[in-house]
Amino acid sequence: MALLYRLFGPLAPLSGCAVVIAMTLSAFSPSASAQEDRSVTAAVERIAGQSYRWETRVSDADANTSPDQGSRVVASGRRGPGGYVHVNGTLSNANAEFVVKDGKASVLSDGNWMTIEQAEERTGRGRGGRFRFGPRGPSLGETIGSFQTPAAKAIPLLESASNVQANENTITARLTSEAATELYNATNSGLGGRGRRGFAGRGRGRGNSSQPTVKADGNVVFTISDGVLTNVKISLDATETQGEAVTHTKRAIVTQFSKIRDSEFDLPLDARDIVDALVAGRKPNVFVPEQGFRKLFNGRDLGGWKGRDGFWTVEDGAIVGSSKDSTARTTSLIAQDGDENLEVSGFELRLSYRIAPDASEASKSAIQFRGRDQGDFVVTGYEATIANSGQEAGMLRDLAHSRNEMAAQGEVVYWNADGDKEVISRLGEADAIQAAIKKGDWNEYVIIANRNRVQHFVNGVPTVDVTDADASRQLTSGVLALALPAGEPMSVAFKDIRIRSISPIAETASAVLEVADGFQIEQIYQVPRGEEGSWVATCFDNKGRMIVSDQRGELYRVALPAIGQRTPIKPAPIGLGMGGAHGLLYAFDSLYSMGNGPDGTGLYRIRDTNGDDQYDEARLLREMRVGSDHSAHVAVLSPNGESLYVISGNQTELTRVNSSRVPKNMSEDHLLPRLETGFMGGTLAPGGWIARTDPNGEQWEFFAGGFRNEFDAAFNRDGELFTYDADMEWD
Repeated sequence: MALLYRLFGPLAPLSGCAVVIAMTLSAFSPSASAQEDRSVTAAVERIAGQSYRWETRVSDADANTSPDQGSRVVASGRRGPGGYVHVNGTLSNANAEFVVKDGKASVLSDGNWMTIEQAEERTGRGRGGRFRFGPRGPSLGETIGSFQTPAAKAIPLLESASNVQANENTITARLTSEAATELYNATNSGLGGRGRRGFAGRGRGRGNSSQPTVKADGNVVFTISDGVLTNVKISLDATETQGEAVTHTKRAIVTQFSKIRDSEFDLPLDARDIVDALVAGRKPNVFVPEQGFRKLFNGRDLGGWKGRDGFWTVEDGAIVGSSKDSTARTTSLIAQDGDENLEVSGFELRLSYRIAPDASEASKSAIQFRGRDQGDFVVTGYEATIANSGQEAGMLRDLAHSRNEMAAQGEVVYWNADGDKEVISRLGEADAIQAAIKKGDWNEYVIIANRNRVQHFVNGVPTVDVTDADASRQLTSGVLALALPAGEPMSVAFKDIRIRSISPIAETASAVLEVADGFQIEQIYQVPRGEEGSWVATCFDNKGRMIVSDQRGELYRVALPAIGQRTPIKPAPIGLGMGGAHGLLYAFDSLYSMGNGPDGTGLYRIRDTNGDDQYDEARLLREMRVGSDHSAHVAVLSPNGESLYVISGNQTELTRVNSSRVPKNMSEDHLLPRLETGFMGGTLAPGGWIARTDPNGEQWEFFAGGFRNEFDAAFNRDGELFTYDADMEWD
């Protein structure tokens, strides 16, 4: 039998991908009578031959504790006309959703429909990697590719059973111990299920390297109404044993089926388009924005926008604004949020634009933001200019206050509190910026508006950088629109329009910091999450450059501008297969990284061996056997500057050591009664640990242990070592 369990979790994080677990039982020798088999077969065929929905719930009763721990929906979905199956539901308060037909699927991830490959790349453990259910589990693609509806799996389930008994509306059968155990394990994996038990498979590592012994028995009941399958209930009685810990669990897995009308089955258009293209062997033509962005244009029609009739259409997946005759004033296409105008404040907007190839050299357009809707599709506010030639492309204007040149091409500008414009520096010469613009072709435009600072980029080239301190004229929020300017007939197209919000927390982060007199804080860079991920570790090298690590990507070296300068920051990848570091340290003319590398996970020493200021050697000093996120974290320099202290959580096996300051006769003594269902209950001493080693990682001393997940450490002026042990978030 295969049961489908839909997950949506922190895949990282999983900030939002549809995940499915299909649990398949091995084939067993048929033992059901032909009569009951035909009865179930006919009932399944009747439900499968029409549009229907299903919902699967799992509930547990623990014989050692409470009689009932509540039920949870682990899978729900609908099958509709044309063979489409739409699966959605919740697990651990997270959503999961996908559409499948003929083995081809579209997945909802981060609020956008995409292919499995795109979802795997977005949620994989490492840039371009595949997320798996456990270290050796199936990938997202493998899981969805083997998906079958619960109705399709009802017959194999009956065939694997014994002691079949038929009543008026039900058929009851006994599951083999092997089948029941496999079902129980499939619904109890640490990542795939509730993670209810600490030793139930939450990755490998010292605490979880030994899995519990599970034995289960159970039965299945099929309910048939009017010749149609309406319910399948599986009852399991399982015993888990690991060492001295024994847990008895009664589990019910109930799937309910109900008919729906064909008209009730509707699919998201993007999901259908992706699946249809894959089934037909074509590449899907559905735009998928970067992680954290949402689409403002669906590629099909003007839904989500409003503008004057006769000026705006959709052609070949792009919004086209065109005028056939000369016009007296600019007309705007305004973005909508339901029935109201979309209001934008702090944001990053990305889109592609193209002025028609046959347009005149004077043709221009604009992207309007933080503007005011004056009625009749007239918008006044900030404008990011678009031009076919000359020095008008990429400029910033303020039409609400007649500041027609807030920043010319290439200018870094500060508008002071008195309303005066100060050109601080230049981003580049206008001719060089203009050379980056592709006339008659598609160009990428990026606008970043963060508090009172606005930046424009065209094809990756910065064109303006403006800070507006004139409170009397400063625009902080307003509508977003595309402009078709007054004047001679022209045509301009926009596509791939997406936006992400820069939250109020991010906008005001520096404002709430308290600094000593004489010091100031300035934002010098905003990490593009889609390209450079999430920076989780930093250090400085001997030349004052930052070394940073993307949580699931590469290491970068960042040269910082001098104080007061606005030189663009361009992080340079270090390469060498290094990345995903929890901790970075520069010491002994080397960069130490606690993370992933070409030879596995552990403590690496990265060096420049030939003096050309480029790292060319990454040597693994000590491999770490890790599991979950309680892994190898950081290396800290000792107070005397002669050694390193290595900090690891309780899912990292204690490395081999040459000496120990901790007694080695550790055991699992019980000062308090054991919590049999405690989190990570199989994690044994020493748990999280701290060790000391030399710069070459040759001699290791076990320094301290007994932690849960201490992430970092520091020394005070007296040489005393301090750490913070992260407790369970919900304890």
